[in-house]
Amino acid sequence: MVLYTVVDAAPVVRDLCRFNVYFYQIRQLESAHDLSEAQALEQFALPALVLTDKWLGLRIERMKLRLGTHLGGSDKAAFLAVMVGAWTIWHNFPRSRSAFEQYLYMLGGAFPGGVELLAWS
Repeated sequence: MVLYTVVDAAPVVRDLCRFNVYFYQIRQLESAHDLSEAQALEQFALPALVLTDKWLGLRIERMKLRLGTHLGGSDKAAFLAVMVGAWTIWHNFPRSRSAFEQYLYMLGGAFPGGVELLAWS
């Protein structure tokens, strides 16, 4: 068991030790790419570049909003998590056990719901 853990962790440790070398190479490639792209943009007039920057900013914001509507924003994910947790607690609620255990189940189910209500208000 211990041998498996060491063998499983060895590649991760190796990658962490070599991270600085790869990071430096990746940064160099990114910088060279960015500089070449900046040189290609020199041929355009400044007002056109400013207008393009504003247009791209608006487009990115619209895409972010659309992504949140279709896939679910953080509020939808939190609501879904609370509903799934409530269903799980209701489904597994002990009916014939002690009152103390039932109280713990209710407290565990009410806490996330209360946090969610506080977050929405």
